[in-house]
Amino acid sequence: MARFSPQFLPLIVRHMILGEPWTPPRTLYLGLMRADEEISGGGYARQPVTLEATGDTEVSLTEDVVFPRSLTRWGRVSGVGIFTSQTGGILLFPGDVNESTEIGLNQKVEFAAGDLSFRVV
Repeated sequence: MARFSPQFLPLIVRHMILGEPWTPPRTLYLGLMRADEEISGGGYARQPVTLEATGDTEVSLTEDVVFPRSLTRWGRVSGVGIFTSQTGGILLFPGDVNESTEIGLNQKVEFAAGDLSFRVV
């Protein structure tokens, strides 16, 4: 399950209610989260994703996503997030993973198409 991030919700309100323009990004990126903080360093990089609607408030991955092998210990990955850019940008939807995983040295994280979905509530 996902929720609108504190950075994204005001954009939605200003766009939908006040009519302020907002152009969605052409590419979205998947990031790995440790608690409420994104992983950083050790070869980590957000990965581009393609999403498709699988319900009125749900989207799923349409292609496999593979993160590069960790060059250091990344720690316990307990969530993911959809971001507007490969670095910086806005976190749109943070979400939890079903089972958190400890990522040690020289490990990679993979999500198969359809295995990761975001249902926004």
